[in-house]
Amino acid sequence: MAQATARSKKTSSKTKKTSTGKSGDSIKKRLENLSITVIKAEKDAEKRIQKILKVTDQYRKDQMKKVHQLIAEAKKLKSSDLMKRATKMRSEIEKTANTGLKTILKSLNIPSQTEIEKLKARINHLETELKKKV
Repeated sequence: MAQATARSKKTSSKTKKTSTGKSGDSIKKRLENLSITVIKAEKDAEKRIQKILKVTDQYRKDQMKKVHQLIAEAKKLKSSDLMKRATKMRSEIEKTANTGLKTILKSLNIPSQTEIEKLKARINHLETELKKKV
């Protein structure tokens, strides 16, 4: 019986070793499969990140192009607006200057350009009439 017990212990220890070996192999295979899956997931994630970065970079470039176009349009509008304002101010200054000059000329009793032109026309008319009579 002692021998039977010893054999039974040997057999059960072999069974334990074999089942532990099979379990170890199974765990190794699962770990390998898990490792392969993780590597595939990392590669997939890396591809997706690269694609997102590419799309984001293109979007940023497009937005910068739009910003530069808006700045250029704003400069054009600003310069044309400034030209309009400058022209309007020049016109207003000329009107004010002419009004002031007319006032000064009247106070000095000096005839205006229009009055001088009228006088020249009148003199020419009178000279023509004199020549007819003579």
